[in-house]
Amino acid sequence: MVQGQPTCLSSGTCVSTVPLHRCNLTTCLQCYLTNVRSLLSKLTDFEVFIDTHKPDILVLTETWLDDHLPNSLFAPSQMYNVFRNDQLRGSGVCVLIKKTNCFSVRSVEIPDCYNDIEIVAVYIHDSSGVEPLRLVAVYSSAQNSLLFSALNHLADGSARLCVLGDLNLPNFDLELVCSSRKFSG
Repeated sequence: MVQGQPTCLSSGTCVSTVPLHRCNLTTCLQCYLTNVRSLLSKLTDFEVFIDTHKPDILVLTETWLDDHLPNSLFAPSQMYNVFRNDQLRGSGVCVLIKKTNCFSVRSVEIPDCYNDIEIVAVYIHDSSGVEPLRLVAVYSSAQNSLLFSALNHLADGSARLCVLGDLNLPNFDLELVCSSRKFSG
């Protein structure tokens, strides 16, 4: 697998890697994001994917899980910390983070006013002594002003922030946002 290039599973679900830093800040985490559109219907493919790629971080959108289904159904509990936000209407977001001595994780509390948003936020602390990474996973089926408020809230006071998800923003113009900023490569 080439970093940044998508890999497709037999079910048609595609994933790609995103580099993040761990431990000595020179190694990359294998981080995958995919819209699964019903994890239960793809459990075999999902298990093969985990066994084959052994991702450090896996972000899933449109899981279609509910709180009656245990994490052990899809995630080996000895290998992964699981953070979920199951929505009553059937979509949902899930983050799996590999258990390791290299970094620690904990959930970020999200205020109740954002309960209708499909969002999960996690702090990842590595051993480098730098600010923790705040990983935010989100699914939005339509443009939602409350979503931007939640992201703004979660970004506030975070030196390192990574937002992953399926935002469905058809009217969002990234060129407009980036044209006034200079990014170093």
